[in-house]
Amino acid sequence: MPGIGHGVPYLNLYVYHADYVVSQTSPFFWLARTEGILAYSNDLYKFRRPRKMFPFSQAACEARAYYATFAALGTEFLEQAVTALAEKKIRQAAFFTAQAAVYFYRVLFRVYHGFEGDTHDLQIMHERTRTLSAELMLLFEPGSYDNVDTLSRLRQAYTKARYNSDFFISEDDLERHIHRIERLQKLVGKLCSQRIALYDGIGERTAR
Repeated sequence: MPGIGHGVPYLNLYVYHADYVVSQTSPFFWLARTEGILAYSNDLYKFRRPRKMFPFSQAACEARAYYATFAALGTEFLEQAVTALAEKKIRQAAFFTAQAAVYFYRVLFRVYHGFEGDTHDLQIMHERTRTLSAELMLLFEPGSYDNVDTLSRLRQAYTKARYNSDFFISEDDLERHIHRIERLQKLVGKLCSQRIALYDGIGERTAR
């Protein structure tokens, strides 16, 4: 796969059985079937385009409601993380930050694809959504002088911060990670707004 920047691939590959793609009712699969290009098939397979218009106005309403509900929960966890850090409750703050990041990624995946993700792993969720934005793609990329380990550390915090006494993270490192998740929060909000606006636009054009 071709790379950009630090060698990060700019394509995400989704592999599904053809019958599964046809049976799904999410805007993601509808757009793939409508606008997608068949790269390969055997001689017997015919790529079936959808016959009916997708209800994009309804998809916009559902995506807007989902974002309003679950992005708010992510924001609440992030605020609790900042409060816990100020009170020197480091392990608690680490767990809250990881929870917030999981919510933001799952919201972005759901709004963009129209169906729930099947993982809470931050690294996997980032890989699945990073190509939606160059800014998101580079948000957690290491630079020339610093090693960005936010996703890996929060991934550990999500599973170990509450119960594993061996888990440790410094106050300075956690503050740095919280700052990146705050940037993620704003970026997810922008990307979700763009996707909802796309659904609204298509819905308005088809209703005329």
